[in-house]
Amino acid sequence: MILELDNCQNVQSAKLLQFQPVFLPKKLFKSQRGEKIYMAELISFAVEVLDQGLIGNIQSFQSNKHQDFLLVQQKEKASKIPIPFVSSYIKNINFPEKTIVLDLPEDFLKIFND
Repeated sequence: MILELDNCQNVQSAKLLQFQPVFLPKKLFKSQRGEKIYMAELISFAVEVLDQGLIGNIQSFQSNKHQDFLLVQQKEKASKIPIPFVSSYIKNINFPEKTIVLDLPEDFLKIFND
């Protein structure tokens, strides 16, 4: 995404902003059909896992330079499950119903529930 800031008309004014936080309106992070989605759009989506049903809701995200993770707040538990956000796990994202269906490897969730 390339943005032009109102009060930043030249290189010198841009350098003054270096390492300063820039806050963007949430409405900028809304993908159109066929575009790559913004992870922020998935906050609060219900997470269903094939053959296991609803496991919780997306609370936030995490990244380790190589991989993005959905942090899913488990139903009736305090812990969050980090689930890799990879296309091979995603079966369906339903924006109107705010749900995401995942097909996780066998016993993936078991390590978080023992």
